Amino acid sequence: MLRYIGGSESEGHFSVINEAYSMFAHTNPLHLDVFQSVVRFEGEVVAMTAALLGSKENNSGGQICGNMTSGGTESILLAVKSSRDYMKAKKGITKPEMIIPESAHSAYDKAAQYFNIKLWRVPVNKEFQADVKLIKRFVNRNTILVCISSLSSLSSMFHFFSLLFQKTSDRDGKREIKFECYFSFFSSIWLLFYHQSGR
Repeated sequence: MLRYIGGSESEGHFSVINEAYSMFAHTNPLHLDVFQSVVRFEGEVVAMTAALLGSKENNSGGQICGNMTSGGTESILLAVKSSRDYMKAKKGITKPEMIIPESAHSAYDKAAQYFNIKLWRVPVNKEFQADVKLIKRFVNRNTILVCISSLSSLSSMFHFFSLLFQKTSDRDGKREIKFECYFSFFSSIWLLFYHQSGR
């Protein structure tokens, strides 16, 4: 199943996109002093997205930062690298592991190879839901990240989910293990917002 919209490149939605794109096709975000509008655009999009995720709520935990990437693959690579670096600095983890569902984006495989991370894959059922019990079984002291996808790049299916766990006890029951939980929203964050707001 494809997620792309068909139609003529010169009609309707496509014509608006093409016109807007042509206005900035020759800009380069690396030279922010020259293309200052790019900085403003990025800041506005990040701020709007953060607001949708609750950054203005009292319990948000403080300021939310972000940046725009070239696409899904780069976003995933940066998220995995950030988790690896953070958990190494905070927890001293030098043999990182991450857990993903089989339906996760292939960029996680690339990230595991690039950043030397052991990858555990969890099977999904007919509705593309991951086995949570198996996820918990794979969690250990080297776990740096667990991926949860709300829109599968494999099935194009959108799943509403709740975070079933943020921390779990290890096998000896002596200490809690804390790790990063990466929500791979893809484009579904906008769908989630409108669903919650009743629009």
